[in-house]
Amino acid sequence: MKQYQLSRLKHTAEFGIYDYQEGANGITVEVFKTLFTKRFGYVTQSINSQLSNTGLSQTYQIAIFVKHDKRLKDTLIVKIDEEEYKIATLNIDDSLNGYDTLTLKKKTGIG
Repeated sequence: MKQYQLSRLKHTAEFGIYDYQEGANGITVEVFKTLFTKRFGYVTQSINSQLSNTGLSQTYQIAIFVKHDKRLKDTLIVKIDEEEYKIATLNIDDSLNGYDTLTLKKKTGIG
């Protein structure tokens, strides 16, 4: 169990899903729907982590940590500063005062 300092949770992220709405012209549009928000901190990746992520051919990854939350699922979309990310990996730590770590991949294209 890696210990993080609570004071590093300086940023806010929105966790949500895509919902579909029909526009005025009848075209269905994908819209981000926030389910909950959480405070997070950035994780500095080791050289080993960076190399293993490169092997997965993941482009533009960031790693963050949040207080453990059983609502977290790898199917959620994470929105940070108007940028949307898919969850590439989710490491759960459900121990007392545990932190979950997420590796995020920048969302590209449609869907």
